[in-house]
Amino acid sequence: MSLAFMCLSLPNLLQQLLLLLLLLLLLLLLLLLLQQQLLLLQQALLLAQMFVVLFSLLLLLLLLLQQQLLQQQRKLLLLLLLLRLPRSSRSSSRSSSRVLPAAAAVLPLQLLLHVAALSGAIRILKLGQLFGGVVSYSL
Repeated sequence: MSLAFMCLSLPNLLQQLLLLLLLLLLLLLLLLLLQQQLLLLQQALLLAQMFVVLFSLLLLLLLLLQQQLLQQQRKLLLLLLLLRLPRSSRSSSRSSSRVLPAAAAVLPLQLLLHVAALSGAIRILKLGQLFGGVVSYSL
């Protein structure tokens, strides 16, 4: 009797094994689809990180440009300060000794040397114009 029962239940057991195999294949397919979605999400995250890095670099570049503009503004302000001084106070050593320490507190020494050289070049240019010559100076 047990042999007959086994023969009758064998096709049912095969059907169950085939169904189990089909379910395992479907589960594997689902896992592959989930893995593909995960890879797409990782790529999107990497792309977003690259945009953040590029945006940060752009902000850094803008900050550097702003710093350079501020340095140029300081140069121009000091030059305007030196050019607005009356001619008598520019030639006297006493008033220039008051202006240069005040400017030195704001600007670096190299910039002060450039401005001093530029103001000297302006004086040379004025003298050159008096004698009909052309004098140029570049920072």
